[in-house]
Amino acid sequence: MSTTLDLAWVRNSFFEAITNSHKAEQLYKKLNETNCKNQPILLAYKGATEGLLAKHSFFPPTKLSYLNKALQNINNSVALSPQNEEIRHIRFNIETSIPSFLGHSVHLQEDKNFLLHFLQITKINKGNSNLLKQYANTLLNSKLCKPTEVNLLTKIVEQCKQA
Repeated sequence: MSTTLDLAWVRNSFFEAITNSHKAEQLYKKLNETNCKNQPILLAYKGATEGLLAKHSFFPPTKLSYLNKALQNINNSVALSPQNEEIRHIRFNIETSIPSFLGHSVHLQEDKNFLLHFLQITKINKGNSNLLKQYANTLLNSKLCKPTEVNLLTKIVEQCKQA
């Protein structure tokens, strides 16, 4: 059975699921009932939710299984919609949270550059300022930015606060 999901609901549910394993399981169940293959953003959130399930799991083989599914779904969503900044942001977030010794964080530089470019060319307004600020803060918090990039991102965050 295929369900239609509201993207705003998926986003809100995902943020609740970050700290609540029960919410992560509920969201994963809903996303599994939906045909995400032709909806790259939902496929990305399915992958991100699998990443949360890996985070919330205790048993190492279960963690690794969820992580592998997460990366496969997120990478497939990027392949389907390579210019979607939200999908790139999701992948960047997931890859920055993976321990480096696992060797799965292979798109960090690519996604960082994509998001930096997106932030530079996007006009900040009241409607997008919270989202742009979130993207900029994610990059800043990653500690992967050069000093010039940190300066640029700090200015963007300030501009978003004033929008």
